[in-house]
Amino acid sequence: NDPTSRMCLETKDSTSNLLSARVARSKVTRLSNRDVCGDGFDPMAVTNAIVEKRSDAMISDAILDQERFPGVGNIIKIEALHRSQVHPKRVVSTLTKDELQAVVLSCRGYGMRWLSSGRAPAKAVYNQTECGTCSTPSVRMVKLGNDLSRTTFWCESCQPLQRNKENRFSATSRIPLQTKQLHTPQSTPCCPQHGALPLLLKRVKKANSVNRNRLFRICKVRSCPYFVWADTHFPKCGCRQTTILRVSKTERTGGRWFLSCRNVPVKSRGGDSTRACKFFAWADDAQLKAFGKSL
Repeated sequence: NDPTSRMCLETKDSTSNLLSARVARSKVTRLSNRDVCGDGFDPMAVTNAIVEKRSDAMISDAILDQERFPGVGNIIKIEALHRSQVHPKRVVSTLTKDELQAVVLSCRGYGMRWLSSGRAPAKAVYNQTECGTCSTPSVRMVKLGNDLSRTTFWCESCQPLQRNKENRFSATSRIPLQTKQLHTPQSTPCCPQHGALPLLLKRVKKANSVNRNRLFRICKVRSCPYFVWADTHFPKCGCRQTTILRVSKTERTGGRWFLSCRNVPVKSRGGDSTRACKFFAWADDAQLKAFGKSL
């Protein structure tokens, strides 16, 4: 809790502090030179604050610290670390001055592009399965750091945890890093009526649907009735139903896709029912190839 707040509202998902106008103005003034999109942004002030107070923290946690770097959110964090070629598990004290400065400037650059356009810039690794920079399926996805509700993405190829000294670049040489055009599979499925438009990949989200979590494709044109199941090539589980595709978010296998039974075990007084079988299989390249970068 903030000791200067007038009121503190806590829920299971967040904590909000109501500040007086005087305290709020004081906080804005104090942090203005560290605000990622502030007019008076000073990268050295951010760097010094992180080194002074968060030297033992993972860099992915340190740049989300709103006292040290206000305005940075999860997407900015993920994409800035990628553009700086810094692994999110790196501890701040292990980063060189150039590496830390590159991260700070990348956060600033991504945030300002977002502010000026009103929408998030292109994402190289956030919510991706294939890296937008090296075009390899090496993106990891793990709930990482102290804030376990935040899922972190990174490319194991572009952001190695251990980097050779000769592969390091200066902060100024890292910033212009441009991502390649996102690779689109040559056999992208299209609507028979609106053939020029690729189909959208969707997942059934209705809780009471017998097809919950199955994948399907629809046309981008809202009025078009075209619909087709996208998971018919998946194996059947022990319940003799089409399996569903899920992604692991664990430390060891984060970002890896797997197939499981789509039924959910129902708890009863005598224990879990047998409604769901225990089918599990890692998805192979052939099963994932049909989706390209749509996942």
